[in-house]
Amino acid sequence: MIHPGTTLTPTATRPELSPAGKRGGFSLLEVLIAMFILTVGMLGIAAVVVIGNMSAMRALIADRTATVGRNALSEVRVREWLEPVRWLTVQGSPVVSSRDQPLPLGESFCIDPLYIAQINNQQGAVPNARSADLARFPYNPPGTALSMLRVTVNIAANPTLAANVQAILMNPQIWQRIVVGEDDLVFDPSRLTRPRLLFRTDTGAAVPLPTLPGDTGSGNPLYADYQGMYSWMITVVPQVPRSPSGTQKYLVSAVVFRDRNFLWRDDPAAEVPGERVATANFLGGGDLRLSIPTSRVADAAQADAYLRVPEGQYILLAGRALVSSNPQEWQNVFLWYRVVAAGDVVNQNQSYFREITVAGPDWNISWCLRTNNDTDGDGVPVETQAVLCTNVYGVYTEVIDPEILSRASFAAR
Repeated sequence: MIHPGTTLTPTATRPELSPAGKRGGFSLLEVLIAMFILTVGMLGIAAVVVIGNMSAMRALIADRTATVGRNALSEVRVREWLEPVRWLTVQGSPVVSSRDQPLPLGESFCIDPLYIAQINNQQGAVPNARSADLARFPYNPPGTALSMLRVTVNIAANPTLAANVQAILMNPQIWQRIVVGEDDLVFDPSRLTRPRLLFRTDTGAAVPLPTLPGDTGSGNPLYADYQGMYSWMITVVPQVPRSPSGTQKYLVSAVVFRDRNFLWRDDPAAEVPGERVATANFLGGGDLRLSIPTSRVADAAQADAYLRVPEGQYILLAGRALVSSNPQEWQNVFLWYRVVAAGDVVNQNQSYFREITVAGPDWNISWCLRTNNDTDGDGVPVETQAVLCTNVYGVYTEVIDPEILSRASFAAR
């Protein structure tokens, strides 16, 4: 008998089991969907890693290129490389014989001592059979292509001695320590947990641990080993329009290469020449169409390599400006441009074409070599010359006043 004041507590009931007698789980379809979502997510993460690595590499290249370019402009000032009286042609003769002699009127110059020494060293003699072609940048321009005088720099105390001129024109080691960037250091790969620099002597012998100069067997000095991927040359171009003597300004550009092609034009190891000339067709704005005749290359693959200028690299546009009407005088114009985008190579009308977009200084259409003559049959009658160099990753330009490039502008004194 239950007492009237007692409250009854409901009895707990056990949960009912599924018809199979077990708790429900994931179906095969749900597992497959989950695996698909997980796979897509993992692929996205992998893509981000790859893109991140590419961005980091681009940033590293841009940083090193900028460092080398700024250092190059400082080097030419400190070493007084902008004194034309110190310039030598590839045959070893001075460009100007004295400080009282002006530069050739309207001439542009390419200060490129390392490349001159590399080519002469390969040939084994100065002057050599290649000197006529090597004397201009770009080398051996076809037909009436525009070019500038390629020079080296006299760094000898007595340049009249034949041995000194021979060393200047034929010894690449002299110039590598000056025009090659040394900031891409080499580390011992076997000690990556505790990175250590590798050191070398001036003979190229590797030294795993740093020691003092003179401690090596032959007494050669030591320096931190570096890859030497970045090097530079200088272009010196009169600013347009031409100014009277004493006021002419010049555009001095440090042209920075990454893995520069130091092979000669006819070297069988070279895929394409390191310096190439193409026709630039102006499509409007910053859009250009590069073209070469099919007779210049063997096939479409070689044409693709010939006209290849990847995004972020530079090309040089060349033209002519009328600086005096009476008497009629012309001056060559050379300006560097950065490639923003590049298309594929197309073959039509006996020519290969590649469209690109460039960014850089304003170009005056009146400077074009041809304004009413469509030479490559693409329907664009406004054309000029483009110089394509392999692996130009940076160009840093300064306007130099007359007092710096003295012989370019000062009156005879």
